[in-house]
Amino acid sequence: MDELLRSMDFDFWASGKHKISPEKFFELWKDGKAILLDVRDKKETELLSLSFGINIPVHEIPDRLDEIPKDKTVCLFCAGKIKASIVYFYLLNKGFDSVKILASTIEQFASFIKPGFIKKLF
Repeated sequence: MDELLRSMDFDFWASGKHKISPEKFFELWKDGKAILLDVRDKKETELLSLSFGINIPVHEIPDRLDEIPKDKTVCLFCAGKIKASIVYFYLLNKGFDSVKILASTIEQFASFIKPGFIKKLF
């Protein structure tokens, strides 16, 4: 864990390598190379449910780690990015090689799942 933290210097965070745009996520998702991991609490998902991802609230991640595929890019989603950041670090520490935080607010993300954008995917 120490080495992981040491690698997260200013240059790492400034590069944005820990983030993924909605466009890039959907591109990888369409090709079966990414999964959306929604780390919001059940109460939050009642307001906006995402049927194309997996919902595992932060506090359940350690007990449900085996539900998260290691062979795909894991794109983390939450409303404020704090929970996603915690899970980001946790998954990297647990040996996940490809983990990203979705660089989008709920409002921005919802704008991507409109009929026009979905039609372009398929």
